[in-house]
Amino acid sequence: MVSADAVVVTVNYRLGSLGWLAHPDLAAVPTEPSANWGLLDQIAALEWVRDHIADFGGSASRLTVAGQSAGALCTLDLLVAPAASGLFQRAVVQSPPLGEVAQPAAAGVRWAEALSSLAGGREAFDAVRLRELDAERVVALHEELLEQPEFRGTRGGALPTVDPASLPDSPIDTPGASPEVDVLVGHAANEGSFFFRAPWRPSPAPDRIPVVVAHLCHTDDPESLIESYRERAVAAGEPHDQLSLLVDIATDAMVAEPLARWASARACAVGDQSSVYRYRIDHPGAGIGTGLGATHTEHRARTVDDFTNCMQ
Repeated sequence: MVSADAVVVTVNYRLGSLGWLAHPDLAAVPTEPSANWGLLDQIAALEWVRDHIADFGGSASRLTVAGQSAGALCTLDLLVAPAASGLFQRAVVQSPPLGEVAQPAAAGVRWAEALSSLAGGREAFDAVRLRELDAERVVALHEELLEQPEFRGTRGGALPTVDPASLPDSPIDTPGASPEVDVLVGHAANEGSFFFRAPWRPSPAPDRIPVVVAHLCHTDDPESLIESYRERAVAAGEPHDQLSLLVDIATDAMVAEPLARWASARACAVGDQSSVYRYRIDHPGAGIGTGLGATHTEHRARTVDDFTNCMQ
């Protein structure tokens, strides 16, 4: 058991297409948000924390936002969101798959119009029709849309979206946003096992692995990349079967390498205005004996003391 001298507040926010549908027609007026409803929920929660945390023994001048995976992406987005400015002083960013941190507006529109079409919309995007549906029907349509080749994936097009009123830039393009905020960023050593080796989802067939690598790494020569990872694994005495190599490649491509680049860019951008800390979790924790290693979501309570020490 570990503990920290902290008041912990957890919040709910809208998910899927209920939280991340993006289309200009959703704005009440052109200057108001047309996307990122889940992010706006988080900002409303932070405003409540600012106003009430003292009643629970906390301090509004020492607020830390922490998130893992999609929550980590939201934490990065909060650094950029104008309405979140000044609401927190520290951020803990755990294992963000940075490719989904903020999609272009056009990508959000494609998803919204496809969802509207599935819902029987009478035009390219029918906000009135979508608002007539109950939440369960929206979720069902969302899941149906994920089966289409264009959108197949964990979240499809229901993602944070660049939107002038709520998220004017991608955190990738603005690493120095909110320069006064101290940031702790990191990942687990075997992130990719969650996506490609976990028992709850089928691993790709061996002949599909080069296709997956080509998609993950945006390369026309996945075989050469796989071979370079194989040589490195053999030299290190580590597993070098195709699936293990895919896990290593996915760990680097989805999380480790883009996060390292972002952290370095932020450190350069903020200079002496704030601090940037990095960590990596190598202990497998719950992954012991499963073959998953220190996988995605491997942020356990045992790390609280380390995080607290870094952020004090």
